[in-house]
Amino acid sequence: MAATWRNTSTLLHEAPVSDPALRVLQCTHYFEETPKSRFGLVYLLPPPTNGTASQPPTTLASILDAKSKGGRPSLTARLRLAHKLALCLQRLHTYSWVHKSLRPENVLLFPSAAADDRAPSGGMEKAMEDPRLVGFEYARQESDFSDQFGESEIKRNVYRHPTRWGQPTNRFEKVHDLYEIGLWSRADQLDNGALVAPTMAHNPVAVQNKLLKHAQVRLGFYVGDAFRDAVVGCLTGQFRETTIVEAFDGIVEGLGAAGRVV
Repeated sequence: MAATWRNTSTLLHEAPVSDPALRVLQCTHYFEETPKSRFGLVYLLPPPTNGTASQPPTTLASILDAKSKGGRPSLTARLRLAHKLALCLQRLHTYSWVHKSLRPENVLLFPSAAADDRAPSGGMEKAMEDPRLVGFEYARQESDFSDQFGESEIKRNVYRHPTRWGQPTNRFEKVHDLYEIGLWSRADQLDNGALVAPTMAHNPVAVQNKLLKHAQVRLGFYVGDAFRDAVVGCLTGQFRETTIVEAFDGIVEGLGAAGRVV
């Protein structure tokens, strides 16, 4: 466990300088409290941009929860954010790492108090141009041992691949990260919360089927074919390409094209 934390801190210390597309906060050091079996990472927050005053960071989950009176980001801004996050995960996989905890709460945004952001959502849309991925508590190199600890909370399980619910019996693989990144919508709010109902707590395949139906029926209308196809590919793990890397390249390119069209 300690070796994994050291490797994680090294990756997160070097990547912000050597590979900005990875979009992570720079880790300055890690600490461990052996008697309590606790580990932690210490991050350096990014400086304010353009000399503007910074505001406390927020999460993608908070943006998805925002009410319309506060101004919602445009479709263009949201598609570009999806593209950046897909590219971020693609870069992480290039280093043979898996994240294992991709959900809206683990995407940080840093809004500014710029005076020229006249639209209600203007400041937030600028923050969405530079998202940062956090939540590396369970991240590891793909070749490392994969823990088999289960998770019983439905609001977290809903973001996990069906084979990772309960007590997993297989290793965590890149395709499981792909499944998670296909769920940037607040899955716990779809269909009026039906996906997190008690009856769904032990039925991961039913949850997956509902998510897939939602993507196939609705996403083409709201966000276009490229985004829909990318999400469906993430949820099913079925791609025309022969490898996960090639499939992910197609997803990133598709999302980039969607962001340019709108």
